[in-house]
Amino acid sequence: MGTVPAPYTSQRCPVPECGHVSNANRPRQSTFRCERCGYEGNADTVGAMNILRAGLARIACSPV
Repeated sequence: MGTVPAPYTSQRCPVPECGHVSNANRPRQSTFRCERCGYEGNADTVGAMNILRAGLARIACSPV
């Protein structure tokens, strides 16, 4: 099982029903604002949420 690659994780909306990925979701270095659903947050926090979600999905789908 490998690591979750960090690039672009802070461009993906962490709202499960949305998940929109766009460069425009990062209007500033530390700011995230989804252009589709309007979710706002810190870009580093958003990236961490997406990495955590992807990591948990990998664990859930890996053979025991």
